[in-house]
Amino acid sequence: NISPAPSTTPVNPSEIASVNKARTMKNAVSEEELLKLAATWDVAKVGRHREEDGTVLGWHSWKKMHSQSDDEIMICHGREEWRSRINQTQDLSVVSWNILSDTWFQRGKPEGEYDQTPVEQGEWSFRLRLLLEWIVQMNPDVLALQEVDYHKFKVDLLPELNKRGYDGSMQKPKKKIGKYEQPCGVATFWKREKLQFVKETSFSRTHCVVLDCHSRNNTQLCINNVHLEASQNELGSDRRARQLNSALAYAAAEAPNGAVLVCGDCNTGADSQLFHVLPEYQWHGHSLSSVYEHPDTHKTSPVSLATFLVTGHYFVIDHMIYDQETLRLKCAFDAFSHDEREEYVHSKGDQCGFPSAFCPSDHIPIGAIFELLPQQPRPKCAELVELVVSEERKVELLVQWEIFQSQRPPHTKGKPTPEQIAEKQVYAAAVKAWKDILQDEAEEAFVKQLVKSKK
Repeated sequence: NISPAPSTTPVNPSEIASVNKARTMKNAVSEEELLKLAATWDVAKVGRHREEDGTVLGWHSWKKMHSQSDDEIMICHGREEWRSRINQTQDLSVVSWNILSDTWFQRGKPEGEYDQTPVEQGEWSFRLRLLLEWIVQMNPDVLALQEVDYHKFKVDLLPELNKRGYDGSMQKPKKKIGKYEQPCGVATFWKREKLQFVKETSFSRTHCVVLDCHSRNNTQLCINNVHLEASQNELGSDRRARQLNSALAYAAAEAPNGAVLVCGDCNTGADSQLFHVLPEYQWHGHSLSSVYEHPDTHKTSPVSLATFLVTGHYFVIDHMIYDQETLRLKCAFDAFSHDEREEYVHSKGDQCGFPSAFCPSDHIPIGAIFELLPQQPRPKCAELVELVVSEERKVELLVQWEIFQSQRPPHTKGKPTPEQIAEKQVYAAAVKAWKDILQDEAEEAFVKQLVKSKK
């Protein structure tokens, strides 16, 4: 069982003033400096190390700096409380959930990754039925799902959720690299009676959807649904920062006055450098706060337990981040009621793990209810490619391309020899492999311009 929460210390007004002053000073950094800070890797900080009350190390300090630390918010424990609250408000409700790709589950099962899950409870037909039950019970205005198999989206999730009043869209499939093809992505759904699709785009591991809110004079809302890089190393940390950067840049460029929300499986903890940077710096003009760093969320599962639960591994890696200038947090969601947490988590001890007959995924959903604030004009952003491809990265890509140019086989007159053909094929394959590992569409656009200009 989770230990009682330690007594909290009243926030000193001078401390808050000092923090706000520091943030104001830190806001004036270049994009590349911001990326370097966000990408700093620390193997010890991936949402694993906890205080006695279950919170990630440092959480009790962060809560004091939350933009709404003085505001009392409601906490809904369990889907019944959450559904009741939704029925009483016209505010915006959002749920994010990594639903566990059937492809990854089937590949991992023979390796012993889900030994705690009985065979029948791991079958997609069983999990789909349970997923839909949970979704109907939660009934959010916006539903952001991660690890959605492309085929399952088309034949199962989209038709079923269409029947329940949702429209939806899915991240554009990543191009195939060799024999490897990504089976899943992220998918975003919205209640058609409240929200209307405007535009969308896909980046590496992110899907950005701009919606109009009917009840708020077509106030725009940009949902950035993310499933960031999983690699727990320096390269993975850099990619997570750049992937999030692309999404925030798109929001600034395509919905400059809109409400901005980032949610999903971030594959890193709130104690990582990425999440230290988010509240302390403006990122593409966004002033960001994390739902589950509000003081009132202390005893929720996403703060004091985990968002990813398999036998022997409990991590807090799913997050919901909002722009505090366009959204006001009113309520946070704990997917487990007190009784459910006792029955399905604590009573199992070290053998607790999902999916199961209770929860259909190895992650639990997170959610919040927000008030949409009046929209204020923001400074216009530069073109997207300029925003998300930093000057340092442009130099890296330029140097790499010039190396390829220097290695390019010479032009031959007449019919080429078999050796010359083979040499050209090797070169073409190397260039293609280089282009295939570009991090997102912005880099692809920059390289396309680069190649065109150098011809």
